[in-house]
Amino acid sequence: MMNIENIMNMYASILETFTKETQYLSIAINPKPNVLNITKTISAVPGTDMANMFVADTSANQKNKLLGYLEDGAFMNFGFKINTPFWKELYIKSIDLFAVMAGENMTTKDIARMKALVVDVIDCVGGPIACSASIDIKTKPPFVAKYVIAVKDKEKFNRLIEEATQMFNTSGIMDFYKELGIETGFTMQRGVDRYKDVSIDSAKFTMKSTDANSPQGQMINAMYGSGFDYRWGMVDGLWVCTIGGNANSAIRELIDKVKAGGPKQIGNEMKTALTLLPEADKADFVVTYNFLRLFKMMTAMLPVPIPQMDIPTKSNIVFAGKAGNGKMVVDIALPKEHLMEIMAVFMKMQQQQKIMQQKQPGSPRSSGIDSIPLEETIWVKCTNPDCKAAYQMGKRAYFKYIEEHADPMSPSAPALVCKKCGEQSVFRAEKCMNPDCGQVFLRGTVPNDFPDRCPKCSRSETEEIRKRRREGGLRR
Repeated sequence: MMNIENIMNMYASILETFTKETQYLSIAINPKPNVLNITKTISAVPGTDMANMFVADTSANQKNKLLGYLEDGAFMNFGFKINTPFWKELYIKSIDLFAVMAGENMTTKDIARMKALVVDVIDCVGGPIACSASIDIKTKPPFVAKYVIAVKDKEKFNRLIEEATQMFNTSGIMDFYKELGIETGFTMQRGVDRYKDVSIDSAKFTMKSTDANSPQGQMINAMYGSGFDYRWGMVDGLWVCTIGGNANSAIRELIDKVKAGGPKQIGNEMKTALTLLPEADKADFVVTYNFLRLFKMMTAMLPVPIPQMDIPTKSNIVFAGKAGNGKMVVDIALPKEHLMEIMAVFMKMQQQQKIMQQKQPGSPRSSGIDSIPLEETIWVKCTNPDCKAAYQMGKRAYFKYIEEHADPMSPSAPALVCKKCGEQSVFRAEKCMNPDCGQVFLRGTVPNDFPDRCPKCSRSETEEIRKRRREGGLRR
């Protein structure tokens, strides 16, 4: 298993870098009615590696022209611009940290090869990058990822892919994963298919547990299945790649999109993200993150089957970062709408769990809905102006319907279907106990008063009962 000392050494190295190379860290919070904006600024000590990382090149003020490839409905979207100094220093520093964690698995020669490869890849990429990751729970792994990368040199980029494959299989990377309890493998094939004059290459990245019978092993195998399928090709200066169970069909869709001249406009969700962070299209990176979609994917990857929920969500958390002048500024937008969506889903889950527990044989419900006598009734009234029907229904049936159809985010009870007009417009009502009135009205018709206050004769049975209690003459 992984050497804990190596992991601690890695965290110690991160802490040491931040304490020695950070001049200051500031956090600004700006709450608004519809969104919480947070800005984090890290300023580097001049002359340090961090200061050399937080530099802007000529791409600094250019917009990412590939944002149109970022898809609505993704659990995560990434848009990057190749700010060369920033990305080179970031990846080189990341490789150093990886070397600390990997320990003896990675030789000095392996680390040098990795750094040289990363530098060559960044130099070879000619512009922006776009990546979308969406859910597909019918496949394993239950997602599909799509990459679009502007490339300067097609031939060099293809050679670098081969070098990366060879390095993965011959360096200590596989040994590193094995210490984590995971057997890995990466194979690549050139020209496995052709579509619209585009040669399609493929690869397979396999992951399986070294102990398939352990709980961790069962989870890994359930999550990743037979591994990750890759398909890619070069189209009009763009390297397009898809990863996932439907990689073969997804790469064709992506090729069609590029051949058609690319998306004509940015997707609605990314448009919304750019309104929350207006300068995000000029940032070094912009990310949209949908917690609920990711949650749905993670539950689909669990080894124990979990009933899938319909999770309505259209808002995203947004991140955007830009380096320059020795600083990294990261803006975050947390929309109120997304928080409300998360709350609604988890409240619904609690409600469904409660219902399932109540349905289990032998579950105690003597004090719950099932304890209401079947012959007990309540009044309901239709609010459809062309109907206005009022009638009695079983009290137990009414509360069962409310329990199963209640909206966790709504303070009011859901409407029932009217047995007369068929519209979903029936709500609980009261019948005035005044024998000279007998009016049937919706509960709470008279505002800021007892819910059973009659709007016609002003009688409230609740008020009458309390009067009799005070007088000591309550009769049952």
